[in-house]
Amino acid sequence: MAISWQTTHYPDLAALQAALPAVPDWVRGVTIHHTWKPTEADWRGARTMEGLKRFYAAKGWSAGPHLFVAPDGIWGGTPLGVKGIHAGVCNATSIGIEIVGNFDAEPWSNPLAARLYPLFVTLLQWLRADETNLRGHRECLNNKSCPGAAINMPGVRANVTPQLFTKRFQVDVPMARLRARPTTQSARIGQQPHGSKLPAHPVRGQALEGDDRWARVKLPTGIIGYIYAPLGVWL
Repeated sequence: MAISWQTTHYPDLAALQAALPAVPDWVRGVTIHHTWKPTEADWRGARTMEGLKRFYAAKGWSAGPHLFVAPDGIWGGTPLGVKGIHAGVCNATSIGIEIVGNFDAEPWSNPLAARLYPLFVTLLQWLRADETNLRGHRECLNNKSCPGAAINMPGVRANVTPQLFTKRFQVDVPMARLRARPTTQSARIGQQPHGSKLPAHPVRGQALEGDDRWARVKLPTGIIGYIYAPLGVWL
């Protein structure tokens, strides 16, 4: 079977950022994996990527994961605009990232984690998604240890959260309601007066009159909530 694949090398995160396409309308988040095999010691760049292409094709798959974080940078497999095959029910709405190595016994090393977190943040910012949309493979299919039994996914998300608040949002109406989720049906958890300037992260949410832009804001008290973005301006 023909497989949607494009062995592409991004030597660093900046190269990937420059190549990110328009966000596909089906994507809502990111699912992370570990390869288990190949390990870092096995990695041979394009040669390994072509071997992975043959491996997925032999399984009868029409696609595979999207990105591979390897010792020599980031590699593209299935194009980011194409739905991948990598995580069962999460395939329909997530980009699949494979981290080269086996992390069942030991967690990511500090140098590897220092490379991974900026990638996670970049992809969530690109997608206008929050850290709740960053999942491990085992959170999609619970018969897996992937992305490694030694990887604590709540801890991963907790580390990502503060890195997402890189913008500021100013309330531009007399009073804006703060919601628990980016929908008007979710609970009200507060309100912010005109002129409030808050650390924020753009996200997608319920579309109102065709506009799905929301701001995920962080109050000085530490409370995090959502404000419909047309009620304010990005600074």
